[in-house]
Amino acid sequence: QKVKLVRHTVEPEALTALGARLCYAGGDVEKLLTAIEEKDQRAFVEKIMSMGHESVLEHVSFTFLVEGVSRVLLAQLTRHRIASFSVQSQRYVKENIFTFVTPPAIQEDEKALALYEQTMQDIFAAYQNLATTLEEKYLETMDAKSAQKKAIEDARFVLPNACATKMI
Repeated sequence: QKVKLVRHTVEPEALTALGARLCYAGGDVEKLLTAIEEKDQRAFVEKIMSMGHESVLEHVSFTFLVEGVSRVLLAQLTRHRIASFSVQSQRYVKENIFTFVTPPAIQEDEKALALYEQTMQDIFAAYQNLATTLEEKYLETMDAKSAQKKAIEDARFVLPNACATKMI
């Protein structure tokens, strides 16, 4: 697996504090900005978090490139609304080199690992065969590029949650 931080909010505590203070402050926005810049906001941010005022965290941004994780992990990550995801498409990107993630319990058991790896090979063979068969079928009614796209769109349904993916 590979995770790389590619962008981030420069002063996340100050921005979080600004969002929270704006909710409770009257008066001039410029004075509020100056007050935020002049002092450490850590204690205030901790206080508002302890009060459950978490929506102000959404002003802060960290962008990561993630590679070599399973679609199972992707499903868990995307359940949370405080993030936006762009994920490598199985609809538009054909799996020419099939990579997958192996859970530690399987990795540690020789018999389970052999079964798991054989299953992954069988699934990849089925995917390739389906993609080829469907592409030939679709070529009867559409151009080559459309036929290939439609074939991999349909063949992807046999790919497992263990399939490795990339996301930002």
